[in-house]
Amino acid sequence: MELVEGAKPLQTMLGSPSSPFLSDPVASIDLFKMVAEAILACEKNNPKIVHRDLSPANVLLVPDDTIRIIDFGICQSEGESTITLADEGVGTINYMAPECESGAMKNIGTHSDLYSAGKILWSAVTGQRAFAREKPAFTTKSMTKVFPDNPDTWHLYHIFARTIRHDPSNRWQSAQEAISACNNVRRVILGGYLAIEEFFDHCPVCGVGSLGDFSGSHMVFGNPNPPGISGKQCNYCGICLATNYEHLRNQIKKMESME
Repeated sequence: MELVEGAKPLQTMLGSPSSPFLSDPVASIDLFKMVAEAILACEKNNPKIVHRDLSPANVLLVPDDTIRIIDFGICQSEGESTITLADEGVGTINYMAPECESGAMKNIGTHSDLYSAGKILWSAVTGQRAFAREKPAFTTKSMTKVFPDNPDTWHLYHIFARTIRHDPSNRWQSAQEAISACNNVRRVILGGYLAIEEFFDHCPVCGVGSLGDFSGSHMVFGNPNPPGISGKQCNYCGICLATNYEHLRNQIKKMESME
């Protein structure tokens, strides 16, 4: 392995107020993207390689703002048998995918490394060590709970929803999918788009006012309004919007019930 002067494990940054990722969703997404690019390189290797032990301890931060992935001691080549005994777990506790746990019989692949990458993203932005299982990412450890006053972080849900999932079929199956999603979520955050959880409190156009009922909405959107559609007007910028509030609420409930 090459000697990289000044390289530090991401793990040493966790909990430090000087961490460049703490509370910063864009910096954290950029880190996740670099990890995904490393997974993509393993995916394109012939034979394909699965790291199986991605964690903050195995991600080195380099002074030139790049990363190095280390410790391929338990990696697996596609099509080859593992070197780990059947009753042993593979990987770092709380970062390893469920299929890497002791006694698990499911296939280990790129989706397993992407699971770990999602947990690394969560740790980077929160400054905390990862939690067990998956459900907390959408409930007690969700961005809305950890950062109630930093809605930009709430957009990270779109990455967690395709990485920190118990069922591998709910995750991205290729690193390129994850990289493309990173670019899109980054665009959403930098573009100042509101998270859908904010829709009930802030106008999605001006971001200052709030939406409320207004008389004559049926004259704007139909008489009567289409089923499920209600008209709202911003009390600041005056824009009128037609919204299916039931669909919006159901989507938020779905987000909060993932596992």
